[in-house]
Amino acid sequence: MYEPLDSWLAMAALAVSSEVLPD
Repeated sequence: MYEPLDSWLAMAALAVSSEVLPD
């Protein structure tokens, strides 16, 4: 099943921020 768009966007935002922002 596909997750809600909001969940996909949240996961994508976390992935992008982790890539852009230094740990």
